Amino acid sequence: MNSKLSLYDAPLGASVPADRARAVVEALEHEMYTVLATKTDLAAQAQLFNERLERLRAEIREYLARELSEVRLEMRIGDASLREEIRAVDATLREETGTLKDSLREEIRAVDFVLRDELRAGFAEPRLELARLAHALTLRMGAGLAALAGVMVAAQQPL
Repeated sequence: MNSKLSLYDAPLGASVPADRARAVVEALEHEMYTVLATKTDLAAQAQLFNERLERLRAEIREYLARELSEVRLEMRIGDASLREEIRAVDATLREETGTLKDSLREEIRAVDFVLRDELRAGFAEPRLELARLAHALTLRMGAGLAALAGVMVAAQQPL
């Protein structure tokens, strides 16, 4: 109340009418209690702000922990899914390569069979020709030997 009187006395000493001096003091008092803050008000607001900030930090930590947990779970699921896909692709490739190997083996056998037949067919005619020539040579040699034997017998006869 003492400060209120000194605020009132100051305008009166400057020759301000009493009703106007009272209005100035009331306006200042109203400003002090409604607009201006005291150190205690600021300390309380700072404490409230710090509490809210700490709650917000805790909520953010909790949210990030949940999100991280979900991401880790999704990564594990994705990793397992990817491994399963790799296994499926590997099995498919193994099956396809096995089928391809079998198919190639069959084709090689077929080509080998055809080539052997063609080779046999290609050698059959020369073999027959060789056999015919050998037979003809044998006949000629036999005839030649018979003629030579006849000449030798004739040469041994007295003349």
